[in-house]
Amino acid sequence: MKTVTISKTPADHYFVSILVETKDVASPKPLITREKAVGIDLGLKDFAILSTGEKIANPRFNYKEQPKLRHLNRRISRQFRMNKVHSNNRNKNCIKRARLFEKISNRRNDFHHKLSSKIVSENQTICIEDLAVANLMKNHKVAESFASVSLGEFVRQLEYKCLWYGKNLIRIGRFDPSSKISNCCGDYNNNLKLSDRFWVCSKCGQTLDRDINAANNIRDFALQRQNLITQVPLEERELTLQEIVPLLAREKLSASSVVE
Repeated sequence: MKTVTISKTPADHYFVSILVETKDVASPKPLITREKAVGIDLGLKDFAILSTGEKIANPRFNYKEQPKLRHLNRRISRQFRMNKVHSNNRNKNCIKRARLFEKISNRRNDFHHKLSSKIVSENQTICIEDLAVANLMKNHKVAESFASVSLGEFVRQLEYKCLWYGKNLIRIGRFDPSSKISNCCGDYNNNLKLSDRFWVCSKCGQTLDRDINAANNIRDFALQRQNLITQVPLEERELTLQEIVPLLAREKLSASSVVE
C-alpha cells in the first residue's frame, strides 16, 4: 500500500481511494488483422457506430433528469434572491441537486464501462478518431450535448482497458475525411452535408449510411496507417508523441535514438 486519500463530494458522500503497488505486467498484444479489427465512429445522434453495422443509441441521461434539475434550480435561485444564501433549506436543496448530478454521472460511467468492456473483449484491434473534445466544446450549440456524453472519458476507458487486456488501439487523424469517402469504391463526395445521413455514391451507385461508412473508413485508415508505420524504417518516420512510446517498447530503442 502506497497512499490513502479520503475525499468528500458535493453530494455529501465520502470515498476512500487506496493506491497499491502490484507486480502485474501488461499483456502481450496480438497481431493486427482486418478480420479482428473494428472501427468506431463516435457521435451525438448515436453514441457509437461500429464498422460491423451495430449502432449504440445515445442514452441521454441529462435530458431525462432535466425536469427535476429545473425544479431544484428554480428553488435555489428563489432562495438566493430572498437573501437566504446560508439558510438550511437552501443548503438541503443544493445537496439534492448535487446528488442528482452524481446520479447522472454514475449512470453515464456505468454505461461507459459496460460498453467499453464489451468492445475490448470482442475485438483484438480497435480503431478510433483522434477527437479534439475541447474544441468541440467551444461550439455553444452542441457543447451541452458533448458534455452529456463524455466522449473523452469513454476513449480514456478504451485506452487503459486495451492496455490491461493486451488489445491494440489505433487512432486516425481528426481531419481524415472518413465520412466523405465511399468505403465501396473510394470516391470522394465533397458536397456531403452534416444533415445528409444517407448518400448515394456517384461512382458505384451504392446507398451509404453516413455513420457506418465512416466507421468502416476509420478501420481501413487505421490499418493502412499501421502498415505504413511498420514498413518504413524508424529513422525515416515522422512520429507523433503518442506513437513514440509503443514503438520504443516494441523495438527496444532508447529515447535518444528516436530524437536523433
